[in-house]
Amino acid sequence: MSRSFELAVLCTISLLLTCTTAAGLLPADTGSLKAPGADGEPVRVSVGFLLVDILDIDGVRQTMRADFSVHLSWKDESLAGRWPGRHALGVGETWVPDIQIVNDINLARKRREVVEVEPDGTVTYRQRYFGDLSVNMNLEDFPTDSHRFDIKFVSASPGEVEFVAREDRVIQAETLSVLDWRVGAGDLVMEQVDIGYATSPGFTFRFPADREGRYFLWKMIFPLAMIVFMSFAVFWIDPTQIEAQMGVASGAMLTVVAFLFSMSALSPKVPYQTRLDRYTFLSIALIFLALMEGVLSSRLAGYGRETAARRFDLTCRVLFPTVFVVLTLIIFLR
Repeated sequence: MSRSFELAVLCTISLLLTCTTAAGLLPADTGSLKAPGADGEPVRVSVGFLLVDILDIDGVRQTMRADFSVHLSWKDESLAGRWPGRHALGVGETWVPDIQIVNDINLARKRREVVEVEPDGTVTYRQRYFGDLSVNMNLEDFPTDSHRFDIKFVSASPGEVEFVAREDRVIQAETLSVLDWRVGAGDLVMEQVDIGYATSPGFTFRFPADREGRYFLWKMIFPLAMIVFMSFAVFWIDPTQIEAQMGVASGAMLTVVAFLFSMSALSPKVPYQTRLDRYTFLSIALIFLALMEGVLSSRLAGYGRETAARRFDLTCRVLFPTVFVVLTLIIFLR
């Protein structure tokens, strides 16, 4: 009785193991964790890339929020013919290229960590990423700047793989969520990446983007120009009216300080001057000089030289706007 019971238990366990293995629930009959290249040759891995969306490019924090997908495929002869149809394996059950995203900050994976094996041994790994990446931006031309943005991948095992671009699988969504940038068509570039102790194969999805400067035109540049021209009103006030002249000039100075303080969050905090910084400095300097001109013309009138004061005002009516317009064009068009 006991031997029959033991035999029944063993048969049941064997049947369960057979069923779970056939269903792919156990890692039996999986591939090797060693790279499938012959005689130490690098494994040829074809790369596809899908740019799903760019949600934000932050020049102040030097980050980019992106949604993208990577497609890797290679041939593993040790897996050929094991299954009659497409079969799924966990990433830890067979060899998979060990790739890292160089400029990753907090990317999250959106797909399961599995590979698909075809009957002929072709292995495919797909993964979708979403989150922030670091970007290197030179903002000297802000807010009319243009940049090249990279999503950079590198193999963590030098000499193990050779990446090849699949041009038919490099796709970019036609409509992107980012509104303050004009994003151009991207390209997938194969390259060698310096990882400190060696160079390793890698690939980079690179795309150009131009900042949409009209936002800053209406939010900062145009309002600041109005404040500057408001200060030029001192040239049209009779030099004997010193209170009126000082009221207009000092009011313009206080207005520009308050305006720049409120707009400081829009400006990148960099240790060098941008185009917007030079324009701001020009505006403040001309407002200050208009204030000084009002003081000088009032002093001339106070000493009885009203004709000279009015001539001084007349000259500044032409000189100051001309200097402001010419230097503004030089700043933004040079």
